[in-house]
Parts: sequence; structure tokens; C-alpha cells
Amino acid sequence: MRPRLLCMFVLFGAWWAMAIEVMLYPIITHYDFRGNDKYINSSIVVIGANPLNKSFILEFFVLRTIRDAKIVLTLSVRAFDGVGKTALFTRFVDGCEFIRRPNSDRLIKAFYEEITKHSRIKRCPYYPGDSIMINITPYSLAMPSIVPETDCFFDVKTFTNASTELIFETHWHSTMTRRENVRKVLSKAHNVKTR
Repeated sequence: MRPRLLCMFVLFGAWWAMAIEVMLYPIITHYDFRGNDKYINSSIVVIGANPLNKSFILEFFVLRTIRDAKIVLTLSVRAFDGVGKTALFTRFVDGCEFIRRPNSDRLIKAFYEEITKHSRIKRCPYYPGDSIMINITPYSLAMPSIVPETDCFFDVKTFTNASTELIFETHWHSTMTRRENVRKVLSKAHNVKTR
């Protein structure tokens, strides 16, 4: 029994070491950002020229009371030789509840913890005059190798009033690449395109 246990332990260790090596990193190639002027005044600032160190700072200034925030997150990849998109997952999150209890969704929590290290996100409800600042550095958001090394699309839509009114939406297009292939992708002259 012990040799089997030792063998399983060694195989698991080897799998874990390989999983760490095949992390994928997003390099943003295009983004679109739109807020509802009825609820928020929104802006985005891009800091850094190097695609690996580029940060995107999203700022929201609340104009009207927001008591709930329902968020729809979708991760898609390019399919059929670029003809279409295939959604890998879609997640519906109660934003206010998630901020109160981040452990309620472990997958989203992994990204949330990395983003909140350098962001200012307060709890719901949001009142006129409140500000929210979200700092996103895509290269710090390594993805597991279950996401293919291809073009990737990440869409976020946030609603209020029982999911009837859009507060903001953003679309991010990126190239997912392994660490060793980053230089190849960057050599193709990546300029971030907006709108």
C-alpha cells in the first residue's frame, strides 16, 4: 500500500509543478468601456507603455443612489478560425453580496483578491458623491491552462433595479499566452485599441 501512496504523491507533485509552469497571461489588445450617465460618471486611465506592465484604472463617481449591483461576467475564446466566439463560462454575481462575503464564489474571489490589492472598492449601497477606483493589471491575473492559448474575450455588465437598468459594461479583448511565448506575441506590434 505504501509504494502506491508514494507513487500517487510523486505524480500529484509532478502534475502540480507542471500546472504552475503552464499558466497563461493576458495581453490586452482592445477594450471598450461605457457607463450609464444616469448613475455614474466613469472614466478609464491607461498607465504604462509596456503591455506586460500596463495598468487600467477604472474610476466611477456615483451620481445616483445604487442599492444593488448584479454583475454578469463572461469569458469567451475565439473559435472556428476566428469566425465566432465560444463562451467558456458565464457567471452571475450579486456584487453587493460578494463584496460583503468574498468567499461566496471561490473562482471570482481569486481575481477579486488580486484586483483589490491596489483598488478602492467600498461596500454597497453607493450614494451620490461616492467614488470607486478599480486598478487592473492584466499580467498579474494569470489564468490556469484550462483556458486555451488563443484570443480571449472578457465581458462585464453591471445592472441595478432588479437587473433592469445597465450601470456600466466593459469588453476586454486579449491574447492569452504562456510566459515563454510572451516575447513572440509582443513582437507582433501590439498597440492597444480603444473603442
